[in-house]
Amino acid sequence: MKIILTGATGYVGEGTLLELLKVDAVEKVLSVSRRPTGIRHEKLEEYLVKDFMELKEGDAHFSGYDAMFFIAGITSVRTPRDVCMYASPWRFPCTLPTSCPTRSG
Repeated sequence: MKIILTGATGYVGEGTLLELLKVDAVEKVLSVSRRPTGIRHEKLEEYLVKDFMELKEGDAHFSGYDAMFFIAGITSVRTPRDVCMYASPWRFPCTLPTSCPTRSG
């Protein structure tokens, strides 16, 4: 199984990533995030994006995956107020799935 994971640099996302990498049935994990995870593993591929809202429909990075764990978000602790207002996490799920091709069969 091939998995797309967002938010792998956060607390919950990193834990999810580490567990996914242990699972034999998982052959590949694509981490989609704004910064590198710092984790090196043969199953892990990283796709760094500055702005999730800029992802385009049909992005080739998402081709051939079976599932997605959408854990990305922002924290108001480290993020300037104007960024929090623009980069609202509830807007991401509306953009990212349209970037991922559907699987038939």
